[in-house]
Amino acid sequence: MSQIVSEIKCPNCGAQLNLSPGELVATCRYCGYTSVVGTDAPFQLQHSLIINNLNNSRITQNLQDWMRSGFMKPGDLAKKSKVIGLELRYLPFWLVPLTATSTYEGMLERISPPTPRKGTTQFNTSFSVEKPTYLHAPLWFIQYEYKGKSYNAIIDGSSGNMIRADIPQVDFKMI
Repeated sequence: MSQIVSEIKCPNCGAQLNLSPGELVATCRYCGYTSVVGTDAPFQLQHSLIINNLNNSRITQNLQDWMRSGFMKPGDLAKKSKVIGLELRYLPFWLVPLTATSTYEGMLERISPPTPRKGTTQFNTSFSVEKPTYLHAPLWFIQYEYKGKSYNAIIDGSSGNMIRADIPQVDFKMI
């Protein structure tokens, strides 16, 4: 059974090796040692996979629900549109937890009439970056047709939320 690793280290000095996908030979940028990666034991790089919870019919239903909701969409969009392409893809992302704290000192001038005040303005921000996670997320890429034109949409395969979608132009009529 292969072990899961979060990084690949130089067998000579222990420094982290930077590898591109598919590379088998690596030279350490610190000590210059060249090694063949993964020859001593099988391994997998640590990463996460978000599970797809939806099937084709559920994705089509979510798209239809989106077409019926909101505003600035044609009233007959859900009835007259047709799904012509539906594809699940797992896209890679880096998730980097970051904490930022800011402090600000200044003056509030909401009095009428404003009166000039003397003072200083300060702005300080501190950041804390935690260990990043490499993950693959399920995204459904949808192509639909409405009145002879093609439009695209992307739905999150885990939650079913609409990420983005093209909205056909509404023709407004003067009353």
